[in-house]
Amino acid sequence: MTKDAIQRAHHDCLGGNLSEEDLRAKLASMKKAFETRGDPRVWTAETLEALDGVFRKHYFDKGEPKGFLFFPNVDNMNTFFAYCSDADTVLKEHHQTVPPYARTYFTYAMAWKAHGHPFPIPLGTASVVYALHKFALKYKAALTEVSEIL
Repeated sequence: MTKDAIQRAHHDCLGGNLSEEDLRAKLASMKKAFETRGDPRVWTAETLEALDGVFRKHYFDKGEPKGFLFFPNVDNMNTFFAYCSDADTVLKEHHQTVPPYARTYFTYAMAWKAHGHPFPIPLGTASVVYALHKFALKYKAALTEVSEIL
């Protein structure tokens, strides 16, 4: 599938014109096509920093991650679309140093509904990991494992 076709399918799902099940079926071939394509060693430090900067631009305020990150709400959705647009621009600007089809893979990876996620999840850059760490420290009790002894 092309980048635009993936984007259209995900938008159709978000708009209620395509079920999540149908979206997953449409994108099933993409999952296989992009297996093992996420090797960070093929990316330049400059490109990775630019992508991380896009995340910080949209999801941080005064050096702290915004509270709506990793939650399904309107603020996260709106921010995510702006983040994706700017990240795609970085991939275009660095087209000579990114792997082939990086923009298509990015579009597929950001189609969170196709992967069964209840909210958008940005690329796992350094600042995303940092934000997750900050939230884990802040909300320790929410991350406590609950097990049942049988």
